[in-house]
Amino acid sequence: KLLWSISKRNPNAATAAAAVMATGTGKTACGAEIARKVAQVFKRKVLIVCNQTELIDQWLEALERIGAFALREQATDRAIEELGKTEDVIVVASQQSLVKQRLEQWPEDFFNLIIHDECDLAFAPTWAKLFEHFVTARHIGLTATPDRLDGDMITTIFPVVPFTYPLAQAVAEGWLVRPIEKRAQHEEIDLTKIRVTKGDFDLKELDVVISDNISNLAEASIPLIDNKPTIAFLPTIFTSKLMADAFNNLGLSARSVDGKSKTRDTDIQDFRDGKYTVICNCNLINRGVDIPRAENALLAAPTASRAK
Repeated sequence: KLLWSISKRNPNAATAAAAVMATGTGKTACGAEIARKVAQVFKRKVLIVCNQTELIDQWLEALERIGAFALREQATDRAIEELGKTEDVIVVASQQSLVKQRLEQWPEDFFNLIIHDECDLAFAPTWAKLFEHFVTARHIGLTATPDRLDGDMITTIFPVVPFTYPLAQAVAEGWLVRPIEKRAQHEEIDLTKIRVTKGDFDLKELDVVISDNISNLAEASIPLIDNKPTIAFLPTIFTSKLMADAFNNLGLSARSVDGKSKTRDTDIQDFRDGKYTVICNCNLINRGVDIPRAENALLAAPTASRAK
């Protein structure tokens, strides 16, 4: 459906289309197969754009599993210098790297298809430059969260959405397990006085409320965690570190990871390997990162936004 939506053989074809699929239903697998087919069967050049290292790694692994070789465009890895190594061109790039001179080195008509992972981020100015630069490319977007804090919808950029697969349908059809919700009662946390700005709680005020109650919040959560592998989501890096310290002080092994941590990769891998129980984070393990070992998601980052 996605390919037909942008196919030049389709009389009603759009230049950009998107699929909305619940987390865990296989957006990366779907996109990888599209990239493989376009590159190997149709002999067209494909660019896949992600917003963080963990997602780039997952795309490269997914492509390798189905027999598609891809080049990496990120930091010191420059795909344009490696093009001679492969006949079928698939490039997986960091959106943060593919800017300014690094973007300009690619001819405007080089890529035939651009796949945007987490395409609700495509409103960002740096991401929009890809549409402006690669003027002849068709675009496919993948996301689980079409709503945005600013009220915009992905149809502004991806006007055709030929496929949606919501959470309830995925659970009913056996592709996802049914979520079980448990609440840690904590009467001292009062969110009613926190201002709502730009569609969500004011981050500074939320940071104060959560950090002031972090020890009690950790203690209330431990019985629900039940010593099972848990990803804890906090509103800020500061509260993420506080929560990890609180769990450790209470005898539950935990670490905090963030984008600037020198041990980021090791800490995430150690969690995957079962070396500790709770991995705390703020906006790092929340967009498409695969960690099948996790059994619990501890939501300690309150939000007033439906999009989140």
